Amino acid sequence: MADAIEQQIMDTQSAPDTFTASDAYASRFSGKVGKFFLKKQEKSVSSLLPPLQGKQVLELGGAHGQLTPFLLQQGASVWVQASDEKSFQRLNDLKTQYPKQLQFFVSGYFNLPFEDNFFDHMISVRLISHVPEWEKLLKESARVTKESIIIDYPPASSFNVLYPLLFKIKKKIEGSTTRTFLRFSAKQMHDLFCSLGFSTIKEEKQFFFPMAFHRKMKCDVISSILENICASLGMTKLLGAPVILSAKRKEKI
Repeated sequence: MADAIEQQIMDTQSAPDTFTASDAYASRFSGKVGKFFLKKQEKSVSSLLPPLQGKQVLELGGAHGQLTPFLLQQGASVWVQASDEKSFQRLNDLKTQYPKQLQFFVSGYFNLPFEDNFFDHMISVRLISHVPEWEKLLKESARVTKESIIIDYPPASSFNVLYPLLFKIKKKIEGSTTRTFLRFSAKQMHDLFCSLGFSTIKEEKQFFFPMAFHRKMKCDVISSILENICASLGMTKLLGAPVILSAKRKEKI
């Protein structure tokens, strides 16, 4: 069944960032629970980033805008990639507010229109697990990035070991905004980044309980209490998801 699900991804999701840029997808992160998710994501990313003042940052598939305001507030020049022009609609107000810092461009994931090492950092969330050729995507991202890459991914461990069964439940809770997704082992990710010239790899695991569970609970206070308990007991570090991964390029001697 898992193979069939992964084949479905290959057949139907050629440009998944166009979906994450939609109003329907944004509704998944509305309300207090949605803000709880986004605050945790921003905190995890922030803990893995160096100072960004004056840095060039690529947001691959980032027209959903979940991290764009934060990056701009840190003083970065942000280039947001999308697969079509319509995806930028949610970011138009930010473009007006930060006309010199925020740039949009349309391209594929595998042929970015920039020279080698153009960006200091690349950040991509809500994307890798929906791209069958994820290795090719990361290789192209590494080509244009000279300092570090940050991505998120669903680990094959945690509750994802029951993915074929739990996806049906997740679909009932979250409806049509739920997508199938690829899962990865930490070794897969670490091996690939090492092969691309990145040596310092760090990870932050965000939640112990599935995000669908928190959406069903509909109470950010209870969710926060439960997650804080799990984190203090070491359960999140062991089996948490999604994972925010930071890979820093090897320094040249």
